[in-house]
This record gives sequence, structure tokens and C-alpha cells, in this order.
Amino acid sequence: MNFEQDATEVAVTKEQLTELSEHAKKAADLEARILIGEALIADLKKELNMILRMDIPGVLDEVGMKDFTLTDGTNVKIVHKIKASIAKINMPEAVEWLKDNGLGDIVKETVSVLMNKIPQETKDKMLEAITELGLQSELAVKVNANTLSATVREQKEEGIEIPEDLLGVYEWDEAKLTRKEKK
Repeated sequence: MNFEQDATEVAVTKEQLTELSEHAKKAADLEARILIGEALIADLKKELNMILRMDIPGVLDEVGMKDFTLTDGTNVKIVHKIKASIAKINMPEAVEWLKDNGLGDIVKETVSVLMNKIPQETKDKMLEAITELGLQSELAVKVNANTLSATVREQKEEGIEIPEDLLGVYEWDEAKLTRKEKK
């Protein structure tokens, strides 16, 4: 963009162009600084996760402790975490396993129908119309990762065996820091 050429087409003063240019340069500088800051935050989060998930649990395990309190009153405790997320390729088999094992209520099945230019009365009879009218439809089967994680945690607590690979189960110990409230 050539500000001086554009300025001849509109009544713009040199001071206004200078101000606009300064604002644009400042915005570009801020965008660059934000990108650097976001990269720094990402690095700090990785370092923190390494300390909380590896270093502290490892040392506490070596000395046979599950928790301790720092001199400032901060409590450090090891908590066991579980996450589960089904890979797309495993979804059919995982859904079958969940249903066969009484956990089908966490499976969410949705039917989508393309109904462009279809009269409202047909839309009202959607479930019947899917087969009767031969409409294109799509069945989406999903299992919410948070719901699955909670279900897996409950099953493990009850001692029920689950197919961890199929359900994408990941477990780890992590240090949790609870700071003493200042009064």
C-alpha cells in the first residue's frame, strides 16, 4: 500500500499519515511480541509439566513419600490422573465394547439429514422421512473425552477391567501444589 499515492485521492494530511503509520508499526510490533510471549508460555508449560509429572513424583517415589509441606506452607501431593480418548479408527469397536459392558449411555449417536428445500411438514416427520424418502443422512457416533475419562476412572476404582488401548487410556501421577492461604 502506498500511503502518499492513496493520500492524493483523499484529503489526508501528512500528520494523519504519520500517525497511521506509527499505529500500524506499533500493532505489528505488538503482534510479534505476543507470538514470542506465547512461545515462551508454551515452553514454560512444558517445563512445568516435566517437573510436576516426572521430577517431583520420581523423587517422592524414591523416598517413599506421597506428599509433603514446604516451609511456606505449600502442600505438595501426588495425585493419580487418568485421561481417555478413543481414536477414530477404534471408534466402532470401542462403542461396541462400551454398549456390551453396560456403558452405552455415554455414547452419543446423532443422525444428520440434508434437508435443503424440503417442506416443513417433511422436516417434522424427519425420522420417518429418512427411510421413506431416501434422504441422504449421516450417523455420527461420539463419546465425549471427559465423560469417557470419568467413566474409565470409575471402572478402574471398582476394579473392573477395561481395554485401555481400545479406549485410548493414559494414566500418570502428577504433583499437585496447594498454596497456603495468606491471612
